[in-house]
Amino acid sequence: MDIDEAREKYARGLAISLTDRQIDDQLLNRLRQSLEPHRSGTIPVHLYYQRADARARLRFGATWRVSPSDRLLNDLRGLIGSEQVELGV
Repeated sequence: MDIDEAREKYARGLAISLTDRQIDDQLLNRLRQSLEPHRSGTIPVHLYYQRADARARLRFGATWRVSPSDRLLNDLRGLIGSEQVELGV
């Protein structure tokens, strides 16, 4: 079993954390472009959104489940930062 297969088997979810200062149309489009090629997987995606007066957890629909490959994780970490992307096991 390689690392990608182990992630697919044992990971419970992919958590992406964003703040109101980060989110704009360009970032959301790039996030979609990063996730889309990996949508054939089994891992649910959760978006944690925070601003000064509120926070929320959004769970993406089943059609957005991903395969948590190195490429996907590296793309997301490069886009929004390493501390804001977490693969839960």
